[in-house]
Amino acid sequence: MEQARRAMDAVQSYRFTGKINIIADEDVPETRVEGVWASPGDSRVQIRQAGYNDTIIQEFVSVGGRT
Repeated sequence: MEQARRAMDAVQSYRFTGKINIIADEDVPETRVEGVWASPGDSRVQIRQAGYNDTIIQEFVSVGGRT
């Protein structure tokens, strides 16, 4: 555990992606979430609805801890 903690303390930035599927009746829209995080407190997250020309439906940007 201590080695894992030290390794995470050394992380300065990372990227992530994810998919969210919401089942509503027979429609199952897929939403893609992508983001970049940089220490300390800088981040950018984009939420896209798949199938709609990959249009960004929401975007969150945080710089210096301010969103």
